[in-house]
Amino acid sequence: RLKDNVKDGNWTLDLDGPGPLKASSGIYCNMTADPPITVVYSEDKGVKVITDNNAGNIAQPYVADIRYYPSLRFAKALAMNSANCKQFIEFGCKNAKLLNAGEKDRLGNWVSAGGVYQDYWGGAPPNSESCACGVNNTCIPDKKKKCNCDARSNSWTKDEGFLTATSDLPVTQVVFRDVNPLKGSEANFTVGNLYCTGEHCDYYIHEGGVRLRVVPLLLSPSCVTRKKTTTKNDPLKSWGQAASERRDYVLSHRVCIMRCSRYAAKI
Repeated sequence: RLKDNVKDGNWTLDLDGPGPLKASSGIYCNMTADPPITVVYSEDKGVKVITDNNAGNIAQPYVADIRYYPSLRFAKALAMNSANCKQFIEFGCKNAKLLNAGEKDRLGNWVSAGGVYQDYWGGAPPNSESCACGVNNTCIPDKKKKCNCDARSNSWTKDEGFLTATSDLPVTQVVFRDVNPLKGSEANFTVGNLYCTGEHCDYYIHEGGVRLRVVPLLLSPSCVTRKKTTTKNDPLKSWGQAASERRDYVLSHRVCIMRCSRYAAKI
């Protein structure tokens, strides 16, 4: 666990070191959690599904690209370099089906980071073709359905929960095919923030009295300066040497925190 003088707040994160992804500022990190939690904010919460020209059906689905700060690319990189991620997703409905599980036509999907159309919803396990209520047979008003919304009720209801299959996150799109205002359908959706944590931390570096958690396998060479020859193309070899020769390594002008599969640079 990081010491108390490393506070929660906005950090500048560089997820690929010398790679093409630029460092991004204003990324919230809960540094006092164990393990620390990094948050990428979604900009699509409580979005009303508005369809035009008879869209929102099987022939012409409603499709929304999910927006993130600082970017979708950054969110993908964070999930890829984290041990565990989760993301909240919700579909609010009135006379609009969501998954239509068990029937011929799939009416709703979310799209994974890899571009795969997923036919399960938050709170249910992958490949279940179910919402959270369908897992425990608690869907209302019809317990035989796999989602609350699949009953196509004239009253507002919703299906919600966390997606936890890290390899599929973040959500990149949502697709709905049963939201047609000409048939009295109404809906809204929320794709929440992406929360990621890591693990398998091997040892620590101290700088300025702060105990910094380090992941040797993923250390960026740009974060350290070696007094002698640096094996720039082999960071694993560099860190193997560092285990016995840590005095040969000094932090650069940035404070680099390697913590559980990702690192942050606090400016």
